Amino acid sequence: EPKHSGMLVHKSVDGGLTWGDPVLVHSSDPAGLAVQIVVLPDGTLVAVFVDKGPTISESPIFVKRSTDRGATWPGEPIIAATQSFVLPRLPDGDDTVRSGLIDIGMDRDTGDLHMVWEQFTDRAPPVGVAYSSSSDGGLTWSTPIRIDRTPSSTSFELEQAFLPSVEVSDDGTIGVTYYNFQNDTLGDSRSDSDVWFIHCHPDFADCNDAESWSNSKRLTPESFDYLAAPDSNLGYFLGDYVGLASAGRDFVTLLSVTTDDNPADAIFVPIRGE
Repeated sequence: EPKHSGMLVHKSVDGGLTWGDPVLVHSSDPAGLAVQIVVLPDGTLVAVFVDKGPTISESPIFVKRSTDRGATWPGEPIIAATQSFVLPRLPDGDDTVRSGLIDIGMDRDTGDLHMVWEQFTDRAPPVGVAYSSSSDGGLTWSTPIRIDRTPSSTSFELEQAFLPSVEVSDDGTIGVTYYNFQNDTLGDSRSDSDVWFIHCHPDFADCNDAESWSNSKRLTPESFDYLAAPDSNLGYFLGDYVGLASAGRDFVTLLSVTTDDNPADAIFVPIRGE
């Protein structure tokens, strides 16, 4: 029989020492995946999450808002976009990469929101990095665009980009990281992967135009073999909780890669003043 679940939020006002009673944000079947909450400069809470759509590959990205510091979350969720999703395919070996979460960043001065996720493109099934922004606290969102700089290829496996993260630095620069297979050689029994960084500054360019985004900067010192990663029931899995943060005008990122002696190593990479 149908089962329903609830997406709940707890709040702490003493640095995490104690927590209040849970408050229901959204209820459905399922209640929500990849939930993230940001706090706007005026104190409004914005929750962003993916809900199961009519098919496994079509999932609405929902937004709910609380203007009373999380005490209530009134109204129906806003649909920011629809995620058309398929798991990325490894270039060598008949398997997939477990991935697919959304990520959201906020400009702490303006409150502008920036969201990235994996999205189908017009060829099947290469996934790319989709981007959308909101300048009114999540009430409306720009038309999604693909922003990764993965080069065109005769093989769709080498055109994929996945596991995106987004953050905004103190000067308003939007930074995005993602993984891809652009340096892989097909048929060599390896699935060579790298991690890349791109950026855009909305004061100087329209970041809702894909051409405004910078060329990609390689963050991995050398390509690593994704086939050496742990194999989960949904595909090879390096972790979908790696991400990007800002430190002043700089960015810092924590990446998960494979090495010759470990199926999953975490490496820290600073990205200076982009």
